[in-house]
Amino acid sequence: MICPNCGKEIPDGSFFCGECGSEVKNVAEEVKAEESVVEAKKEETPVVAEPVKEEANEPEGTVETEKPEENNTLSIIALIIAIVGLALIFVKGYLTGVAGIVAIIMGALGRKQGARSIGTAGMIIGIIDVVVVALWLIAVVGIAFFALAVAVS
Repeated sequence: MICPNCGKEIPDGSFFCGECGSEVKNVAEEVKAEESVVEAKKEETPVVAEPVKEEANEPEGTVETEKPEENNTLSIIALIIAIVGLALIFVKGYLTGVAGIVAIIMGALGRKQGARSIGTAGMIIGIIDVVVVALWLIAVVGIAFFALAVAVS
């Protein structure tokens, strides 16, 4: 037997090396012990064959995916309110702004429910409503100040 630490030859069955003093394990005994543990585990564990699952042969390009259920109600209402809001600019201008804000909120809620494209359209037209009202207010206030300036002078 050879010492794994210093490489000197030592008598078989030794527990320590006579040269370096390191502990020497009997390799042959360890191998036999490991083999008996492996054999015991083989005897304890029955080998069970798992059934083979057959995959369905589907033609390429025909894979169906489930789409999440869309609820378009809020998004459609947002779109209608936004469009009607644009028409209200000629009747009562401030109603266009109110309709635009409602359309933006309902469009955002509709997008969360899955109707992304219609909800986005309602939000965009709602934003246009709010911008139109802002420009309308600027124009009205500007005309009022212009009329006041003309009347004073």
